[in-house]
Amino acid sequence: MLETKAKVMIAGVAVLLVALIAFMVANPAGKKADNPDSGDQAAQEEQTDATGDGDSSSDGSVGNWLAQQGWYKSLDTDQKTFAVYVANNKWRDAQNSCSLSFAADGTALVTDNGQTEQHEWSLDDIEPQGGDAVHGTAVLKVDDKSYVFQCNASDTRTVEVEPDATDSYLQCSLFDEQLFRVKDAEGFSLEGTEDGTGFNEVVPADKQDQFKQDLKDWCAENVPNATSATWSGSYSVKRDGDGKRILNTFLTGNDSSKTKIYLYIASDGSWSFSTRGSNN
Repeated sequence: MLETKAKVMIAGVAVLLVALIAFMVANPAGKKADNPDSGDQAAQEEQTDATGDGDSSSDGSVGNWLAQQGWYKSLDTDQKTFAVYVANNKWRDAQNSCSLSFAADGTALVTDNGQTEQHEWSLDDIEPQGGDAVHGTAVLKVDDKSYVFQCNASDTRTVEVEPDATDSYLQCSLFDEQLFRVKDAEGFSLEGTEDGTGFNEVVPADKQDQFKQDLKDWCAENVPNATSATWSGSYSVKRDGDGKRILNTFLTGNDSSKTKIYLYIASDGSWSFSTRGSNN
């Protein structure tokens, strides 16, 4: 009986030794344990490399498209700054009949006399000028055609006199008129709406943030040189069925022409802006 138990113990020890040797062969000394996240990290690094050179062009929808273009990747730092500045802004003539902008899908939106067309585009022969590199010359390629292209800084006098003039403008042989940069109205403010002015009766408090954003967006398109607007402080109400419409109230932009911005609020609470007077 004892002999049998001894044999069983020896066999057990032998099995353990074989298993230990097999484990040591599979996991030699000095080998680090696998990191379950290492594959994700490698994929992440590869994805980061694919976004471009880590400059500001990879921010924003248009920048993401730019960063993937061979012509853009071949540019130096100043040339990229110029391309990003042009692509991230909308450009429009003083009469609002012509405009140029660039969409996230890589198309140029060319509007002429109210008709908008989409085209493939790129920039070539970029020669930045000035310390900020956002102004200079280039060749704008639209589909299979090339156009002389220049981005200039507006002089102070032009900005003061022309209500639609902003800090930069384009001259491009694609258009007859120069195109001013449509600013995003950064820092735009709404004045004259303090308690006691009656503004809360026109626009409820819980909707005023959206109202200010909508006004800012509208001014960026229609009164681009204004950085604030002041409410007149007076209004009249016209009943419309079960609802009401706010009529004959306006705001004044701080642009050089002190543009009157008329406000119309429908019975459902929606609002719209106009420079031509209220809707009746």
